[in-house]
Amino acid sequence: MKLYLIILILVTACNSKPTNPIEQLKAKIEKEIPYHFNYKSIPVDCSKRDSLFLKLYEADQKVRKSGGDMLAVDERNFDLLISYINQCGWPKFNTKHSELKTRNDYNIRTATYLVIQHSFREAMANYYFQFKTSVEKGEMIPNNLAYYKDRLLMHFGLPQVYGSQIRHSSNRIYLYQLWSPDEVNQRRKKMQLYPIEDYLKNYDLDFEQEIRNKN
Repeated sequence: MKLYLIILILVTACNSKPTNPIEQLKAKIEKEIPYHFNYKSIPVDCSKRDSLFLKLYEADQKVRKSGGDMLAVDERNFDLLISYINQCGWPKFNTKHSELKTRNDYNIRTATYLVIQHSFREAMANYYFQFKTSVEKGEMIPNNLAYYKDRLLMHFGLPQVYGSQIRHSSNRIYLYQLWSPDEVNQRRKKMQLYPIEDYLKNYDLDFEQEIRNKN
């Protein structure tokens, strides 16, 4: 009887799928939230949210495309966004992201994601559930949440699930550890992301080779 139980446990362990990293992430965040971090409070006009968020987006993208003091820009953007959240509340939108008509509308919805994504682990973890809820309500953009989750998983030392995170070492770039790679394109499709094979071509990486390298 004991031998049977041991065999059953071993078989179950071999056949069971590894725990979804997102569930592990959720447990870690729930254990530690709320997170505390420093920021410089700046007075903001809650009635001018869209113009503020558009400026946040433009500053974030300009420094990444044209160069400059990225750290200073990210810090200033972070101070402004957290000041807005603390003075005006978490940003909410009346229209669905699928109903956006102009590029500026899209950029305004993307600003929150960009600023928090380009901050640090504690801030990302602190606002994770609020951002996730906004996406589930259709207010913010699904593929942004995929990148948000992957970056946060990486910060917590867990495998990513959508394959968005690329790491750079001194002599090469590579795909960060990926959970259940055989199903990654199914997960990506649900988040409105194109196939990972095409995504990795942007970095001159081959998906199959990256998976072989991990094994």
